[in-house]
Amino acid sequence: MMRRWESIFIYTFIILCILPQQAWSSDDDAKWEAKVDSLKALAQEQIEEERIKTYFSILKEYRNHGSLDSAIHYCNLRIDLCKKYNNSKELAKMYDFLGRLNFMKGDVILAIDAFDRGLKVTERNKNKKLNAHLKNSLGIAFRGIANYEKALSYFFSALEYWEEIDDKNQYNALLNIGNTYMDLKDYPSAEANFQKALALSRKFQKVRAETKILNSLALLFLELEDYKNALSFFEESYEIKVAEELTQFFGTSYYNLGEANML
Repeated sequence: MMRRWESIFIYTFIILCILPQQAWSSDDDAKWEAKVDSLKALAQEQIEEERIKTYFSILKEYRNHGSLDSAIHYCNLRIDLCKKYNNSKELAKMYDFLGRLNFMKGDVILAIDAFDRGLKVTERNKNKKLNAHLKNSLGIAFRGIANYEKALSYFFSALEYWEEIDDKNQYNALLNIGNTYMDLKDYPSAEANFQKALALSRKFQKVRAETKILNSLALLFLELEDYKNALSFFEESYEIKVAEELTQFFGTSYYNLGEANML
């Protein structure tokens, strides 16, 4: 039970933009609505091509406020404009964004469709960078419906490009690969990929990624009923969060440390 909960937390956080954890007051809502209304009014005054930028601001406001249906609406409006003005780079980005929004809603099939459309755009325009990101996104989506073979295929393809240019996103792909092997209960392969991801997160000095990878290693040892090692990795992750003042992630550590100590 715990590993599945943590697994969902990890992969949703990596590829998909997490909603800011805010407590919205009535004053906050009023200010937010005024800001969105202002952006909409601006869009009405602009020529179509200029709206591409404004629509992106609007959809991000809706996403951050948790209004995913409205965010998807403006995402689709922006996609239409990108098509009309042959802006292939932004079009691919928008399909990735649309996929993330649908994934956040739990509409995995729609997410896969959006990611796949974006992938086709990058293949036509030979944009290797966006191509790799969309493959990683597709991997996460296919993992979400337990199609592990396809998930691994996309993760490894993204990893190949990121290794070629020594990009920091290598650790994202490796973490996703490790989590997929965990789903398949191939624990040696999972651990090997987690360890590679951990080394890369330290190389690129990505502290938040390091804490997530340490959590994944701990969860692996929990499944193996090696509670001593599990607790050690959970503690290491928590200590980094304290040192870096990553207070918004303490809750996960408290839960994991409690569970590991209980076991």
